[in-house]
Amino acid sequence: VLFKLQTNGMGNLVEMAKILAHLKLTKEKFTDMCIAAGCDYIENIRGIGINKAKKIACENKNYLNVFQSLPFAPTDYKKRFQQAQMVFHHQTVIDPVKYETVPLSLFFGCPTVCHCVLCIVSCSF
Repeated sequence: VLFKLQTNGMGNLVEMAKILAHLKLTKEKFTDMCIAAGCDYIENIRGIGINKAKKIACENKNYLNVFQSLPFAPTDYKKRFQQAQMVFHHQTVIDPVKYETVPLSLFFGCPTVCHCVLCIVSCSF
């Protein structure tokens, strides 16, 4: 992904595969680590930064339960975390060939894009 692309062609190239290899994380664990550390869709739990989020996500199979059980976690943290996951995994992006917005990936078994949007808004976890 190119960031801060300037008119002279200069920019910052970030290669996700290299980042994941360096951190020894899967894409899913990386996303979960970032969500737990705090993002636009959910605040972090007090005392949880990027390093502690990585440690908990990597060392615990049921890491969502670990996050939920922390003293400063809101009662609905697990639900809000899962909703943030849905946003990141099924976000809308621009298809430069079709000149339209499309979902980055569809929900498994999702028959339509409209159904996916409704799931993000109304599905309970």
